Amino acid sequence: MEALNGSCRTPIAALASLEGESLDFKGSVFAKDGSRSFHRAQRKACKTLEQAQEFGRAIGADLRFEIGDRILWDED
Repeated sequence: MEALNGSCRTPIAALASLEGESLDFKGSVFAKDGSRSFHRAQRKACKTLEQAQEFGRAIGADLRFEIGDRILWDED
């Protein structure tokens, strides 16, 4: 959410699970009207909390770059 500048009203879904030292991440971002969606699924070895946080931020930044200005999150 931080990397995407999202809020509690932003249509973002994420699931992370740890298996040994492998962190699996699945995430999606949606336009409020459902017209667009963006998805990621990645795995990375993460030995520390800091590595896991960096991994999450990198995925968020990648999504933000792809999305650009195509989705307005919290328009009223």
